[in-house]
Amino acid sequence: MRLLAVTLALAAAAYSQTPNTIAFDGLSRSNPAPAFDHGYVAAWDLVQVHSLTLYDPSGARLFDLTSLTLPDGTRTYTPDSVDIDSDGISAYTWRAMFPRAGFALLDKTGKPLRIVETQPYAPSQICFAPDHSLWVFGQLWGPKTLEPDYPVFRHYSRDGKLLGAFVQRSTLPTYDGIGLDNLTGSFVGLWRLRASKDRLGAALLLGNGKSLWVELDFSGNLIGQWPLPHGMPLAFDENNTLYGGYWSEDHHHYRLLVFDKSTGTWQPLPPHPPGLLIAADGTRLVYQNGDQLRWTDPPAPLTQSASLAQPR
Repeated sequence: MRLLAVTLALAAAAYSQTPNTIAFDGLSRSNPAPAFDHGYVAAWDLVQVHSLTLYDPSGARLFDLTSLTLPDGTRTYTPDSVDIDSDGISAYTWRAMFPRAGFALLDKTGKPLRIVETQPYAPSQICFAPDHSLWVFGQLWGPKTLEPDYPVFRHYSRDGKLLGAFVQRSTLPTYDGIGLDNLTGSFVGLWRLRASKDRLGAALLLGNGKSLWVELDFSGNLIGQWPLPHGMPLAFDENNTLYGGYWSEDHHHYRLLVFDKSTGTWQPLPPHPPGLLIAADGTRLVYQNGDQLRWTDPPAPLTQSASLAQPR
């Protein structure tokens, strides 16, 4: 544990020198938008060969991943989600032929460090907490999806031990989409779960063009839930501030907003740099513009609030 702490501290110190702009060759081809955490970037290809490419904070390509190989030789489908810790260890949620599902940890070369099976619970999103433990949200996969209640969020140690299960499905809204309950189901690519200094933030899909933002503390207690415009790019910073981007029809470019949880309203911010909002890094915002990522400090809110329908 002491060696791990020293390694993580050195990685954090080196990363703190991040410049304002870094180029990642091939990032512009990511579809959907790339995932980001601790300076590491995962670019998705869900159009041609379903895969992802992991980059280190300098922009160097680390490895490509199309699937995982389970201990018995079974190949999984393309991972659903990814998060990267400050030491470069990456975590992925995966599914294979029904009913197998779980998560995996890989080192910087793409070598599996640990593969954990969790069926019938199937995690769809994963993130590292500040203490380097893992949080996931997911659903019961298959016929058990019809069961009325089960814990949606789970907490694991880095060695794969289950530390707790939290937030009963019945405390969240019903799914309003087509098919079985998919509020926390598989949604490959875009991040929907991230940690701040003292809590988790999760974007759940309600179906029928609606989304929900949920926060819970690291003891698993539900802090609150708020409706979200569907399809909005989000960034959740270390101070629990939630930012969103939307397409402004009148200005013909993306605008930036900050969410006021006390009133449930979005406050407009001055125009942001060119590019797509993809994440927060500490208190700074990270935008993708082609093959480049750009870090900026968030601007101060304007005076009026914003009423949003469905941003494009």
